[in-house]
Amino acid sequence: MNAPLLVREVERIARERGWSRRRLARELGVDATTLSHVRSGRDPISQPLLVQIGMAFGGSPAVQSLILHYVLIEAPPRFLKRRKGATSAAFAAVPYKVRWRIRRWLAQLDGTDRPQRGLFLTGADAVLLSAAARFAAHEADQQGRTHIVIGANDRITATHAKAAMEADLLVLERMEFASESIARLIHGRSDALRPMIVTSCRDREALADQHLVRVFRAWTETITVSVPRTPPARHHAA
Repeated sequence: MNAPLLVREVERIARERGWSRRRLARELGVDATTLSHVRSGRDPISQPLLVQIGMAFGGSPAVQSLILHYVLIEAPPRFLKRRKGATSAAFAAVPYKVRWRIRRWLAQLDGTDRPQRGLFLTGADAVLLSAAARFAAHEADQQGRTHIVIGANDRITATHAKAAMEADLLVLERMEFASESIARLIHGRSDALRPMIVTSCRDREALADQHLVRVFRAWTETITVSVPRTPPARHHAA
């Protein structure tokens, strides 16, 4: 699919403001990869991203009109296509057991008032970790949960932090590179008992920020994301 008309207009205005694509992603509270997937049509524009676009560019009558156009005209077929590809090739690399545990964790967020623990996804393969994070965001989207995906090294604004605090689910990638603003966001989410999923190529106990280690130790369930080893073939004597 081609880029939504709304994204094209937002990028046009961003160029007029002298913003790079990385700056645009930061202003919208997403990482550059998420914005790239939306631009290419691979991913639909999520509800939180629509809200961020409205906050950053809502003064433009064209953007206001295109937000409505996207919701009423462009979004339905894009979401339909998304649902049909629930276990697309993008997530096929994520081991079934990991996908099952993420689905189970998301399901237990419903129908209860008790605090929910977070998920700490760890593994040596950064690409596989990112795929697991995207799978979690995809599943949250399918369940109608608002969610935001942020790179842990991002330096977010107060507006973005507020949106991240209010989202049903926060996904933070690569905690070993966490910025100070992200660390504050994590403390705020944990204090408010708001669910989140974080990823790291380092073990939880090996993170440099000991305050975060204590938060994750008390508040997250660890899932190791790795491809299962194939057992060696058995050789039978002749």
